[in-house]
Amino acid sequence: MSSKDSTRNPGRLRSAIAAAALFGVAGTASAEPVSLTLDYTCPFPLIGEQTITAEINTDIAAEVTAPSELGPFDIEATTTVPAAAVEGLSLVGATTIEGTATNESTVVTPAREIPQTVNLTIPQSGFPDEPQAFTVPASGSTSVVSIEAQDVGDGQVTVGGLTLDMTARLPDGSIAPAPVGEFTAECTQVAGQDNVLQSFTVSAEPQDPDIAVDPASISFPDVTTGDTSSTRTVTVSNEGDGALTVSGASLAGSNPGAFSIVNNGCGEVAVGNSCAIDLTFSPPMAQDYSAELQIASNDPDEATKTVSLTGTGTIEQFAEITVTPESVDFGGVQMGNSAEQTVTVTNEGNIGLGINGVSLSGATDAFTQTSDCGSSVAAGASCTVTVTYMPTAQGDQNATLSIASTDEDEPTVDVALSGSGEMAPTGELHVSPDTVEFGSVTVGENATQDVTVSNTGDAGFNVTAVNLGGANVGDFTIIGNDCGTVAGSGSCTVSVQFTPSTEGARSASLTVETDLGENASETIELTGTGGETGGGGTIETAFDLSGETFIKAADSSLPLSGTIDAVLELASGTFTADLDLDPTSGSFKAFGFVNAKAKVAFEPVGETTGTLNNGNLSAESQLYVKVPKVTAKLFFFRVPIGGGPDCRTMDPVNLSLATPEGESFAPRSGGPVTGTYSVPALENCGPLTGLLNQFLAGPGNTIDLTLTGQSGSGNDSDGDSGDSGQDEGEKDGKKKRFSWWRR
Repeated sequence: MSSKDSTRNPGRLRSAIAAAALFGVAGTASAEPVSLTLDYTCPFPLIGEQTITAEINTDIAAEVTAPSELGPFDIEATTTVPAAAVEGLSLVGATTIEGTATNESTVVTPAREIPQTVNLTIPQSGFPDEPQAFTVPASGSTSVVSIEAQDVGDGQVTVGGLTLDMTARLPDGSIAPAPVGEFTAECTQVAGQDNVLQSFTVSAEPQDPDIAVDPASISFPDVTTGDTSSTRTVTVSNEGDGALTVSGASLAGSNPGAFSIVNNGCGEVAVGNSCAIDLTFSPPMAQDYSAELQIASNDPDEATKTVSLTGTGTIEQFAEITVTPESVDFGGVQMGNSAEQTVTVTNEGNIGLGINGVSLSGATDAFTQTSDCGSSVAAGASCTVTVTYMPTAQGDQNATLSIASTDEDEPTVDVALSGSGEMAPTGELHVSPDTVEFGSVTVGENATQDVTVSNTGDAGFNVTAVNLGGANVGDFTIIGNDCGTVAGSGSCTVSVQFTPSTEGARSASLTVETDLGENASETIELTGTGGETGGGGTIETAFDLSGETFIKAADSSLPLSGTIDAVLELASGTFTADLDLDPTSGSFKAFGFVNAKAKVAFEPVGETTGTLNNGNLSAESQLYVKVPKVTAKLFFFRVPIGGGPDCRTMDPVNLSLATPEGESFAPRSGGPVTGTYSVPALENCGPLTGLLNQFLAGPGNTIDLTLTGQSGSGNDSDGDSGDSGQDEGEKDGKKKRFSWWRR
């Protein structure tokens, strides 16, 4: 057959068309040329299975970036159809063939297999008149394949089987008779062939971070100098495809020291995530401040991101109240009188202090207030509140002064007010002694004694008269009177002289009159005895004494008892006496821990002498202090440690006694006397004499005695001395035992 006839061979044409369908997965996308030749067996009508050969040519990239698209690819194919196919088509008189082919191919990646169905168009083609192999062109395009991140790695495009849908036509253009006119052939790829059209590598597209900050600027509210603002937050986000690394956050600009990064929570920030940087503003002075927050990261486009910071420092505007004093004590105020004190209100703030009210609570009938504060007090200024106290009752009274202001920290300040109502001071008359005893005075002679007029109150009074009265008023005379106005707690003296006109008991009264009103006068008794002319003018009196002496060195007290017999010269007020102190005993601590006990006796030296004038007694005595025995308790036994019959003070003790101030001493009834003295060193007391001196000898010792007149004593020298009811033997034989007070 000629070449012209061969173009009309339908079998050769069908083979070419089938081969073209194999190239559906090739294309050109930044690709390189690829070529693949495959053999297929296809079942043709009438002639059975025939082998066709297809050469596929297209452009497919060997390097693919994910994510991206693979395809579409244009297919150009040349198919060689065997001669037998032409014979089959010629049997029914067909001269052309046309149709479509569907290829099932696969794009293979490490993560998946992507099936591809490729539709190819087979244009109408003639075939040779005589049976011989011929070539048929075919063309088409693949669909788009989306390559994703999961596909990264080595991949392939493989070609699989195909299906032919063919139409053979007669010369007049009509479809050839069956079974050749229209048929479908399922072609099978010959086994053992390399069906890889192209091998490629999928690489991940470079992933970069993209930093974003919010807000881009921060304007802090005004902050008082010295204070710190609330926290403001900058959010750092990663809007890119790769991990964001925030390598640092710092402050720069004009005033970085006024701002602080209090928290930096940024480091590695994943894609789509965010972190926070917290800042505060602390202005040191009142002015405007600015700075910028610099955030360093691995963003390739913005290695440093900045956030502008601004703020203003201000001076705190405040009013501050100070009230002085915090409390007011008026003390005692006499009823009917008043007292004033001032409370100062000061504004130590820098704006005006509003005064919302000044009020009193409590004993408001006794306390009142006036204020010059008005409605406000300027910064640094003061005002005063004058408080007046006029007691309405005797005793303590209290109130509270409340000052309300616009000080936010101390809106109300309370000042405690106190005072005490006191009765008006009064004078109080007291005349002493109650009885003035002149004793026995020789008729025609005289004796003088003083009467004290005292004001025991706290207000003065006037002595309006001093009068004598009574049975023998003529024997008594007021020879001195310095009383006029007697101040509170003051006194004056009235001197009375007794001149008996006859022998025997004589009496009168002395009355002191004042302007006190109630209890304005007081009367005392005056007594004396007229003695025989030429008599001695003395009285004999005896007293029992009791009391104690405090030994300073031993820090202990020793009880005392005894008697004193005295002869008093009435005219001169002098006396002599015999002092007789009973032996006593006491305890003390030796060495600070040993309980020692001492017996003590007294040996008078001469007579006791002294005076008794106007109820005041003064006496001088001398005596030795003897320590006959001292024992110490050791292990439940008392052991002698000193003393002896010759143990006594080296020198006599000089003992001075006197009536205490405010007391009086009567010739018959007696009274209290006190004194101080020193104990000389002891001698002849054994080996421990030095120890005993530590606890007995030395100055600063005191004595307190009460002398009580014995029954029947006090007879004058012209009468019978009487009997005390106790014979001398009994008196001398008295033995009394006492114990020192332990401290």
